[in-house]
Amino acid sequence: MLMHIKPPQLLIYIDVSVDTAMERIRIRDRSSEADMIPKDYMQDLRRNYEAWYESFDLCPKVRIDMDRHSLSEEDDLSEDMKAKILSAIEPYL
Repeated sequence: MLMHIKPPQLLIYIDVSVDTAMERIRIRDRSSEADMIPKDYMQDLRRNYEAWYESFDLCPKVRIDMDRHSLSEEDDLSEDMKAKILSAIEPYL
């Protein structure tokens, strides 16, 4: 069945550490998230995503480290981060 699906042109992996993810969940203050997502689950999830990302070879890929950046309205991505994202997607625009 997968042979009928076209692979993506580019994989963008937005990466954050488990600690950053847990902190952002805490800041969002959604009780359903904070009470239901144990840290060991997040660590397993990250480990599995890392393994999948490393083995993924269907298209070019780029990893964006968002530990020091947020996509909230108060934060603005650095010019360096914007340039990295744009250079990754520019060939596909």
